[in-house]
Amino acid sequence: MARRRISVPWRRIKPGTWSVYVGLITCAGGFALLALAWGKVAGELNVSLQVPYIVSAAFTGLGLIMVGLTVVLVATNRAGSETREALLREIITELQAARLSKESVEDADEPMQP
Repeated sequence: MARRRISVPWRRIKPGTWSVYVGLITCAGGFALLALAWGKVAGELNVSLQVPYIVSAAFTGLGLIMVGLTVVLVATNRAGSETREALLREIITELQAARLSKESVEDADEPMQP
């Protein structure tokens, strides 16, 4: 009996994009904490009761947003650098091929000496 492979959606995601998704989810969690803190602080009139919400939820939310954006930035820069390296390798190969063809044309133009 032949085994049939089950297709799972996350196998189609390129390896470098996982960190982008993780960063975006982290940012979303940070924004959710900010919204929670805002809702709780808006419901309290006493400032001394607002401070725990700001310290526990708002600062943590800001931290999560900063970490998530940093992860996204590093992941996109890494993916961009891989693309740039591949393009540079291609340009170098083309330039080397052009140089070799130019040298072969120059060698053919020189008169042969006995």
